Amino acid sequence: MTNEEPMRPESIETVLFEPDLQRTLAVLPGAVWLSPGDIVELENPPRDARVLSSRLQLREGRARVLIVLDVPGGQDDVLRGDTPTEAVLAVDVDEVVPALGEDLDRELEALASDIEAVPEEGSPT
Repeated sequence: MTNEEPMRPESIETVLFEPDLQRTLAVLPGAVWLSPGDIVELENPPRDARVLSSRLQLREGRARVLIVLDVPGGQDDVLRGDTPTEAVLAVDVDEVVPALGEDLDRELEALASDIEAVPEEGSPT
């Protein structure tokens, strides 16, 4: 083992790369670490790209997170439309909570009656 000082990068960036066209899609300041399978929303045209791999590169006083994306190429695969990847469901809590509470009450009563029906150990049957 050497006594050299560890590398202390002066800058760090994240590069989103599309390998099929050998094209850099974005360069972000700082480090963003995505896992394989994560989704990156792109636009123009709107589409979802899947992360293939992430790699930390340390070179000449710089650090770079390289994220390789699988960007859909066919027109049918590309468009995501106006719907975001993760849809938000709007629910009126006042309508749902009482109904859930009533269902839970019924289930608990049924469980309690089942427990009472089972004789305890050592008691006469």
